[in-house]
Amino acid sequence: DGRNEALVSRKFVLGRWLTPGGVGLWLTWHSVLRRIEAQAHPHQCYLVVEDDAEYADGFQASVQEVMGALDVRDRNWNACIVGYIRSKTRMKPLFGDKASDAS
Repeated sequence: DGRNEALVSRKFVLGRWLTPGGVGLWLTWHSVLRRIEAQAHPHQCYLVVEDDAEYADGFQASVQEVMGALDVRDRNWNACIVGYIRSKTRMKPLFGDKASDAS
């Protein structure tokens, strides 16, 4: 039961150490996503980034290409994480022959 699990004190949750900063980050993301949920209109897209994000040349065109590929793959998609952290990123192809096989 989820309620009982929530009452158990844990130091490691969903693959993350539960530090005060980590809790603050999760609460911030929750607040941002809830605000988007409340304000978004159909077919609007929001890009949420970290305050220290760095953008590669051609970032806007690349994001538009990814969004187009997502629309082809699933017209009802509602979230996509863009970015790359070598130790944490799992990649799924959207383009090319293998795109139809990824899930």
